[in-house]
Amino acid sequence: MDVRKPYLLPSVENLQKEPGAANIQDGWNGGFTKVAVISTHLHNSSLIDLFADFFSFYADFDYGTYVICPYLGRPFKKIDFMEPDSLPDAFKIYKNVVKNKDIMPLKLESGICIQDPFEQTRNITAVVSLKLLQNFVNLCRYGKQIVEHEKQFLFKLFYSDPPNF
Repeated sequence: MDVRKPYLLPSVENLQKEPGAANIQDGWNGGFTKVAVISTHLHNSSLIDLFADFFSFYADFDYGTYVICPYLGRPFKKIDFMEPDSLPDAFKIYKNVVKNKDIMPLKLESGICIQDPFEQTRNITAVVSLKLLQNFVNLCRYGKQIVEHEKQFLFKLFYSDPPNF
């Protein structure tokens, strides 16, 4: 799997490492430090490159196999969440909450799974239907095609009617 980091933004975990960043609520750390410096990659990338990376990443993402984890800034296999002990130590709060509290683990059965970076047992896309996910993927493919082939890509992205999917 291509695990590109098109935006190279710090992960939520990195934003929570600074002293004083913690803001514990119901066992979850909801705090983070402010992003003082955005990555040089982001500063030096053109708008067209940022759009192309975004559309390529989500058009080709393997939604059936992976969980999108903003907390660590990279995808993890769904199967790893079925056995929480196999997850990296960075998920220690998730592991403790699942083991020690009467809270259900991350819901993996939906077509797309994006883990809430703060309340990590929550799939923020749990109610997204397979049809809606397929429409999103098709729109990402369409966006990728526009960015790669159109000179006035912003106008086309925002004002053209996409094909019926």
